[in-house]
Amino acid sequence: MIKYLRTLLNNENSKAINNSTWLIMEKIISMGLSLFTGILIARYMGVELFGLYSYLLALTSLMGPLCVMGLKGIITKELIETPSKANTILGTAFIIRLLGGVGALGIIVLSSIWLLDTPNERILLVILAIAQIFIAAELATTWFEYRVEIQPIVKMRISLFFLSAILKISAVFLSLSLFTFVVITAAEVAFRGIFALILLQKKSRLVFRLKFSQSYAMKFAKNGFWLVLSGFAAIIYLKIDQIMLGNMVSNSAVGQYAVASRFSEIWYFIPIAITTSFFPKLLTARKKSQAIYTRQLQNLCDVLLLLALIVAILMTFLSNWFIPFIFGEEYSPAGNILAIHIWAGLFVFMRALLSKWLIAEGLYSMSLLTHGVGAIINILLNYFLIPLWQGEGAAIATIISYASAGYFSLFFHSSTRPMAIIMTRSLIFPFHWLKKI
Repeated sequence: MIKYLRTLLNNENSKAINNSTWLIMEKIISMGLSLFTGILIARYMGVELFGLYSYLLALTSLMGPLCVMGLKGIITKELIETPSKANTILGTAFIIRLLGGVGALGIIVLSSIWLLDTPNERILLVILAIAQIFIAAELATTWFEYRVEIQPIVKMRISLFFLSAILKISAVFLSLSLFTFVVITAAEVAFRGIFALILLQKKSRLVFRLKFSQSYAMKFAKNGFWLVLSGFAAIIYLKIDQIMLGNMVSNSAVGQYAVASRFSEIWYFIPIAITTSFFPKLLTARKKSQAIYTRQLQNLCDVLLLLALIVAILMTFLSNWFIPFIFGEEYSPAGNILAIHIWAGLFVFMRALLSKWLIAEGLYSMSLLTHGVGAIINILLNYFLIPLWQGEGAAIATIISYASAGYFSLFFHSSTRPMAIIMTRSLIFPFHWLKKI
């Protein structure tokens, strides 16, 4: 383990590590604030209303891929290859994502008619959907990631986290309605995009020089098409459990599951922060030497797996104690759900690296295929397991679908088999490490 950490901590990678540190610090702060406010909101709303709130957020997230259009990794790759065309790359991507967000809003408005029972619930869903349009502006963060200078973005987002937390806590103490919490959540998403554009203009003067290019649009559409479909498949197998619980059981079941999955998924910032910061280094290494590139992939995958294993073991032993202690006995069933759901993190941590690798290798269609496998398996398993074990059944379905999408499916195609081998080495690495100790 020490050998791998030393490899990652050399001078060449110091800037990426500094970037990761800022991103991890941001996520730790946001995790703490989210945890604290989440506890207050869950206790204040109760299982039923908190379940509805979580259900609305899950429905909104289904349209996330249209707001992102699968372009984040592609933009980073283009900026590294042709930095002189940054204004054209970012401008074209902005227009595409903006159109995607408008399309997502239209779909949400239409689908709310049959997904929700009351006009008030539909209004709340539409408010959340309108905020998603502003995700288009968050592509400005890609420029800072490409430059490996994420600090300004992190500082901005931390400030918004604190402001949002203060507003939500105030809403709890003032006993305000669900409408207030939805508006605060939507406003946070919107302002994150707006301020990202302001920072981009301040640091680069690019915003008013953004250009649209038809050739880049065609290129992004071709490559991003697979990633958009992949994003839909990923969101389905990430959030369909809550939607199916809401439709097949009750909002209370969604509330229990939402508490458990929040504690499980809150750790997912770790692989995202690490892989986002090291992605430019991986692309550079790929150009220089296949051996160096493979070694860096293996080192990152080993560390990610070990971190996920540590989190899973700790949460398994603590879940049934602290869930009822923090949220109250009303939420005690979430403890068993969490003890199961947390093990999906092993494959989520490695999947973060796999996603970057697929972009680096240009295997965009394989991203769709693997996510599609996970989505289909998750829906089928949820259909059979939720009636038997409700939230615990959904958690079991999550583990199996994540493992299928992020690991087992890679063995069935020659193009993805190299990454499957790297992951296999990581999965057996802890045993070699323990044997040496």
